[in-house]
Amino acid sequence: MSPLDNVIEEIDKLKETTASGGWDSYDAYPVDLGQREEAKQCVRVVGQTIGYALPQPLVSPISDPGVALIWRKKGCGEVDALFTPGGATYLVLSHDRKFVTKGTISTYKSFAADVLARYLK
Repeated sequence: MSPLDNVIEEIDKLKETTASGGWDSYDAYPVDLGQREEAKQCVRVVGQTIGYALPQPLVSPISDPGVALIWRKKGCGEVDALFTPGGATYLVLSHDRKFVTKGTISTYKSFAADVLARYLK
């Protein structure tokens, strides 16, 4: 069993959590299979690329609709990966919650090596 199996399960649970529209009280659409599968693939590639030293990401639906994976490490800040119908993007915040940078995720391997490893190690 992989240390990230719990994260994969949380992503799968978004199907039920958001199944009825309006789950955020603002008429948000359900998170569809495409965004859930992209988020799961990202988690798998991150684990394979940089191992399991990072904290497991938090999983949250977003109203675009999509999935947010949120990695936080005390003293380092936060990296959010957002999976929407428009593609995958990331946002980096400092330890004091100030904006650092954002960008498009071109490959999950480069995201792991260039963003997560840089900002959270």
